[in-house]
Amino acid sequence: MSREDPVRWRRCVRHFLWNAFFHPFNIILIVLSVISYITSDSPNGCIMLVLVLVSVCLRFYQEYGSSKAAMELSELTYFLEMRLLSSKHLVVSQASLTGESWTTEKTADIREDQSTPLLDLRNICFMGTNVVSGSGSGLVVSTGSKTYMSTMFSNIGKKKPPNDFEDGVRRISYVLVAVMLVVVTIIVIVDYTTSSALTESILFGVSVASALTPQMLPLIVNTSLAKGAISMARDRCIVKSLSAIQDMGSM
Repeated sequence: MSREDPVRWRRCVRHFLWNAFFHPFNIILIVLSVISYITSDSPNGCIMLVLVLVSVCLRFYQEYGSSKAAMELSELTYFLEMRLLSSKHLVVSQASLTGESWTTEKTADIREDQSTPLLDLRNICFMGTNVVSGSGSGLVVSTGSKTYMSTMFSNIGKKKPPNDFEDGVRRISYVLVAVMLVVVTIIVIVDYTTSSALTESILFGVSVASALTPQMLPLIVNTSLAKGAISMARDRCIVKSLSAIQDMGSM
């Protein structure tokens, strides 16, 4: 991602920061940390904030760096489409666009009707297709985002639905929050009833909530996924989303 476009660069930075930060366990740890500071348990609150910070920075660094590398690679790819001016026994394969294995004959000496489907145009060569035999020359009529292949890429799910791994983490976090709310509420009420010390009861409840929370889980998960992404990067494979590591591992 080039810094020549500062607005786009800042928007992407905010997007990756938000994705790295908005993790259910991170939210739980931040809430517990705030409560710890309110109840004068600063060391415990500081530890939880440090764990969140390290986890967020690790995920942001990996995903932002991978996306930046992928964007730099995409800038080296030129998208264009061409209207044939001359051709000689030109046969091309459009399998990358149609999914079909058979070839298509292209010719410049034809006038297509406006009702002809785009991929059936015999006087147009598309980006992403390859020449099987013959030769030809033409005039570039579409480039960049106006090409058929670029349109295909831009329409592929801009907002991906969560995968099974992300759904599992979210369900576990919801169960954990529910259990914590019930258990901590009961403990605080019972302790306050017997001791009549509200501050100490809340502090005890926060301690129990902290014990119920797997504080190292976000850091361990992000570290493991980042390690997988680094291993794949050594084999020249860029992973833009860390959650994709789990999908590939389950295949």
